[in-house]
Amino acid sequence: MKIKIYLEKGATLPSTAHDNDFGYDVKATSLKISGQILTLGTGIHVAVPPKDENGKKLCLHFFARSSIFKTGLILSNGVGVIDPDYRGEIKAHFYKIAYNFDPTYYVGDRIGQLALSNGEEIEWVEVSSLDELGQTERGCGGFGSTGK
Repeated sequence: MKIKIYLEKGATLPSTAHDNDFGYDVKATSLKISGQILTLGTGIHVAVPPKDENGKKLCLHFFARSSIFKTGLILSNGVGVIDPDYRGEIKAHFYKIAYNFDPTYYVGDRIGQLALSNGEEIEWVEVSSLDELGQTERGCGGFGSTGK
């Protein structure tokens, strides 16, 4: 499935390492530590089609890397859901769950993976501006922007 993607300066196209990989690795482009929360940006913005060819609703999932168990961190919402109408930067919030806190992840590190909810392979179509992703009512509103 084709998905439009806009990459901020320093961001890299999500990719797989092996032919049979399910998730597309994403790297951190920014790092912010606030108390016990580590926020990593990816510099990635996408336009996921609202439905697949069979008419089923779609979203893009963000999964923490499997090696997260070694870090003393946990992805704040378990699995991130990037809805078709979201146009903001894909970010990940990790919480400290271990006593000794070392960020472990840094700018340039692979921090997670993206995968379509229907399991289809993704063909990334890079665009040169955010406007090319299309406007939505939600826009860049993420992480609780629609209320409780």
